[in-house]
Amino acid sequence: MRFDVVTIFPEVVEPYLRKGILRRAIEEKRVTVEVHQLREFSPFKGGRIDAPIVGHGKGMLFRPEPLAEVVKRLKRPGGQVVLLSPQGERFTAAVARELSLLPQVVLIAARYEGVDSRFISRYVDREISLGDFVLMGGELPALCVIEAVTRFVGEVLETEAVEGESFEAGLLEYDHYTEPSEFEGLGVPEVLKSGNHQAIATWRYENAVAKTYLRRPDVFAEYSPELPEGTRLKQLGKRNERLRKFLRVIQKTVKEWKDGREHESE
Repeated sequence: MRFDVVTIFPEVVEPYLRKGILRRAIEEKRVTVEVHQLREFSPFKGGRIDAPIVGHGKGMLFRPEPLAEVVKRLKRPGGQVVLLSPQGERFTAAVARELSLLPQVVLIAARYEGVDSRFISRYVDREISLGDFVLMGGELPALCVIEAVTRFVGEVLETEAVEGESFEAGLLEYDHYTEPSEFEGLGVPEVLKSGNHQAIATWRYENAVAKTYLRRPDVFAEYSPELPEGTRLKQLGKRNERLRKFLRVIQKTVKEWKDGREHESE
């Protein structure tokens, strides 16, 4: 898979690509990442790429001409042009998976007040936002997209390592522990040291359910274990004994988990 990052600050993006698993993925040619200076695509004197907003708006915008030239020269068959924008759809693990199936993604990292809307209408396939906040540029969001998408490409990470993480099964990831066995009066749950894989799996599942219920009720509201598509847990729980039991388990697990957290903070 190939990423083309378009920015006026290549020096912000390039160093990050030389570290960690992302560097290894690039060296092993599982992904290709090219960073392009937008000014090099400008037809204007001095490589100018911006202009004032029409209608006396504050700030400057990226002009459409240099960006259009970028797409004409860089976009490959089957690729998509993605604009990093706080007005875009929220970036999620599901979106990262979708993008990982493409042969190429051209990431437009804008600055100032954004880009001319005519360029978006004509050339942008998708607008993506990291969340409901505004940054000073699209370089950091572009790197987030590259790293999140790369994790799903080929054999960059083992399948098992990806499948157990937050959002992959509709829940936040369960708590993890390492050495030492006791840290500042806090121990590791005994079940995790039992060697009983079934008991460990059950504990991890219940822990994930509790965390999601408490921390991300929006995610939990969409979670329906092994139910037909479109069925909601709360709806089915009213007429299904198995789901009523499941809800009781959740309530019990959440209480135990919450009580344990409060005890740890004392």
